[in-house]
Amino acid sequence: MTVMLLYTHAAPRYRSDHLGRLMTWAISDRVARLHPEVQWIRCLVRSRAVMELFRDRDGWEPVRTTQDSTFATVHLMQRRPEAKDGLRALIASPALQART
Repeated sequence: MTVMLLYTHAAPRYRSDHLGRLMTWAISDRVARLHPEVQWIRCLVRSRAVMELFRDRDGWEPVRTTQDSTFATVHLMQRRPEAKDGLRALIASPALQART
């Protein structure tokens, strides 16, 4: 499963919002519940600061840093899917309720 471009604001004053962590949990939970055969979720991150934040705080593992077709630097990352039982209490979304 691939998330083509994952981004959140990495500035310290926004880190308390935990938007990147919430996105990670939602993606990870959905994949774990609906696609148990998937072993890795992969994403592409353009910002080094966001890559470091997702690595250090949210459990994403760096795979490699490379250049895309426009020669911009991109960081390829991955993590294992993980069901989060209490997530539905945080996010009210029909997509999270579907087929679980």
